[in-house]
Amino acid sequence: MTLFLALLPLIVFVLFLIVFRFSLLISSLITSLLTLCLSLYVWQILPQYLLFSVAKGFLIALDIFFIIFGAIFFLQVLKKKTVLSSLAIHLQSISPDFRIQIILLAWFFEAFLEATAGFGTNAAIVVPVLISLGLTPYKAVLLSLLGNSAPVAFGAIGTPTRIGFSAFSLPDIAIHTSLFNLVGIIIPVFIIFFLLKGRKTFKKDFLEILPFALLSGLAFSLPALLSSFLGQEFPSLIGSLIGTLLIYIAIKNKLLVPKRILPPPKLSKKQKVLPLSTTLYPYLLLISLLLLGKFVLSPLSIPLFLNLSFAIFNPGLILFLSALPFVFIWKQRSVYQDSFLPAIKASLGPLIVIASMSIMVQVMINSSHNFSSLPSFLELISQQFFVSSLPFWTPFVAAFGSFLTGSATLSNLMFSQFLFKASQVTSYPAYLVLALQAAAASAGNIIALADILAAQSVSGIKNKERSFVIDLFLPTLIYVLLLSLLGILFIRR
Repeated sequence: MTLFLALLPLIVFVLFLIVFRFSLLISSLITSLLTLCLSLYVWQILPQYLLFSVAKGFLIALDIFFIIFGAIFFLQVLKKKTVLSSLAIHLQSISPDFRIQIILLAWFFEAFLEATAGFGTNAAIVVPVLISLGLTPYKAVLLSLLGNSAPVAFGAIGTPTRIGFSAFSLPDIAIHTSLFNLVGIIIPVFIIFFLLKGRKTFKKDFLEILPFALLSGLAFSLPALLSSFLGQEFPSLIGSLIGTLLIYIAIKNKLLVPKRILPPPKLSKKQKVLPLSTTLYPYLLLISLLLLGKFVLSPLSIPLFLNLSFAIFNPGLILFLSALPFVFIWKQRSVYQDSFLPAIKASLGPLIVIASMSIMVQVMINSSHNFSSLPSFLELISQQFFVSSLPFWTPFVAAFGSFLTGSATLSNLMFSQFLFKASQVTSYPAYLVLALQAAAASAGNIIALADILAAQSVSGIKNKERSFVIDLFLPTLIYVLLLSLLGILFIRR
């Protein structure tokens, strides 16, 4: 009976979100309240640990609030000054081949947007650009969802691992997550497959571009891996920027580039384009400040009550500061005003969701400190459900979490404690299990319901969630299975 009660919050969350179709906000609030009630009346948690759990859960949410605010403010400022559209056009102009243009936009450009902002903002920007190239709205959404995959592991300046694994001090997670994330080299292949699917010349068009697609996957994944020693803030950011540079060099030297050019179905209308140097300035400033903040501010924190503290280094602050100089340079206060309030409003919903889920997880962790002598929620679940096959099943659990919540961050937050406990029970290295979880949460993001809704909203499509999940289920399954096999090879050896 106690095992069922320990699982009840997760069961209720799934029922309200999937069966009853409540919003993620309402579902998370209900689940958090249920967990609090169970901890008080069944587990009889000690009051000081309940207070500690609520406070720590809120601090985790506050951390992510600043990240989302900074990311949206940064993007809003650049979007209003046509920096984002200019960057997309510069990428598009690198090659006249439609297939290469799509890879540059749906893979590299989207990876960069995911690295800096995440939380569905990349699809909102990329989908309209893909439609302007002549893609149908449905196909534009499909390709953007595929691109919203491997870079998610370190999206929003490392948020999935920064927040999702905040309870652990495991410095090797970023490096090993990047290692597992090498599976992402297959994503550009899937992007090209779905782009060309249905064409009479599909086989010829696909095989011509296949080597270049694999090179594009490697051009992102390898720099991401090599930069992972800097910390969780850098792999997706460096991978997208260095990857774009590498693929630009490959195109100019005709390395693995198809000899036959496949033109886009529709030429984009001419738009105002900023010079490349002006377009790149904000991003160069962002990377410089991130490096400075990472190594100067990281050791510093603000002490609070109950032995809690708040880290001074926050990527959201860096994103905000990176945008500010350009507000003053462009001398348009309206840009600042029009970007600040939307960023605040867009951050409030995630703040409540993350706070609810974080409090739930913290209560589950600390519920062992009680008057009832019951094991904690997590101990009951992990002991019963995870056995020697943990490396195989971990990617499925993580991917399901992203599909359900629409966020790799929430997936990591929800299941990292279970998987950490399970790794202790099975004697597998915890840092490898959690790294595998982080990589697989990215795979599940391909079919994340919240991201599908966000992408649909900017395309004019409605009520096609089921179709997108069906179409993208096989690529997601292949991705997850490959991670499971890697997990068996690395963790069980």
